[in-house]
Amino acid sequence: MKTLRTDFQNLRDGQSVTLYPNAANPLHKKPVRATYSQGYFYCDGSKPEDGPDYYFRDVGAYNDGFETN
Repeated sequence: MKTLRTDFQNLRDGQSVTLYPNAANPLHKKPVRATYSQGYFYCDGSKPEDGPDYYFRDVGAYNDGFETN
C-alpha cells in the first residue's frame, strides 16, 4: 500500500499532485491529478473558468492524501 502525504499545507503554488479520494468524495472516485494554486485545487479535465474543484479547507476532508508528480 502506498504511503500518502497529508501535509497539504506544505504544497507550493503551482505544484502538481495526484489526489486520492476517499469514500465520501462527491466529485471523484479514482485518483486524479490536480494543480495547487493560491489555496485552490484544479483537477485535470476540469475547466478553470468553472472554479476550483477543491478549496484548501475541503481537500483533506474528501481525499485520503496525495502524491507529488
